Amino acid sequence: EMWLKLELNGYWNSNPALQDGDEVPRYRQIVGQHYNDLGHPLIISQSDLQYVNTTRARWGVIDLEQMFKKGGSYSIQDPHMIELIRELGVEVTRFSFDAQQLTSVLSTIRTDLAERLDSIDERTEIDDPTSDDEHIIELKPNIYGIGIDLRALGRKWKRVISRTKD
Repeated sequence: EMWLKLELNGYWNSNPALQDGDEVPRYRQIVGQHYNDLGHPLIISQSDLQYVNTTRARWGVIDLEQMFKKGGSYSIQDPHMIELIRELGVEVTRFSFDAQQLTSVLSTIRTDLAERLDSIDERTEIDDPTSDDEHIIELKPNIYGIGIDLRALGRKWKRVISRTKD
């Protein structure tokens, strides 16, 4: 549940699911290039320092999918990495990457979700906290990820409304 909340809402301090010590997973790593204010790239030719040309995508899945669909390049400011590079005597102000870098991130999230769903029953139902005998939401794994059947919630809602009219 915590993993799902982090993936949906992103790995931001504003997400209550993010706990102290949580890190953005490695599979969210994207490759890009650092630039200064004049648009000059930071060129790193040493293979053991190539990690400098990466960052981990903190955005939630919906944002990642929208960025991927829109395509193009994105630029972000990563204050932590900017400061680390500044300590090396180089001034950079942004990290740019192509939306295609998100392909592997999204693919890994889908695969991880499928594996997690496969490890539980084929159909898991979430109980309505006000009723011991009825389910209001059904989560159903499918080839696209997870489907939600809210028909039971609609039936429950109609019964609640009809009781309030009496």
